[in-house]
Amino acid sequence: MDILQIISDYYWLLLVGLWFGISFMSFTQIVSTKRDVRAAIGWSGVVWLVPFFGALLYLLFGINRIERKAARIRAGHGQSASAEAAKPKHHF
Repeated sequence: MDILQIISDYYWLLLVGLWFGISFMSFTQIVSTKRDVRAAIGWSGVVWLVPFFGALLYLLFGINRIERKAARIRAGHGQSASAEAAKPKHHF
């Protein structure tokens, strides 16, 4: 058997392995970063139940980039989130 014949016979196994790997990596990222349990359960379900496309959806919509960018900006100015929240806000 040549390599193309083997690949054509077992392509489904390659796809299942790839799906499992991508879903597992996405799942570990979801569990380690999501603070809201409901959001973590929902995104985990999407990632596991919608092969390949679920992980892509999480990558596009599930990661809160605005909050991460704000944390980076605060860290660059030497202020923590709690110090920023403790400042009085004056609206004139």
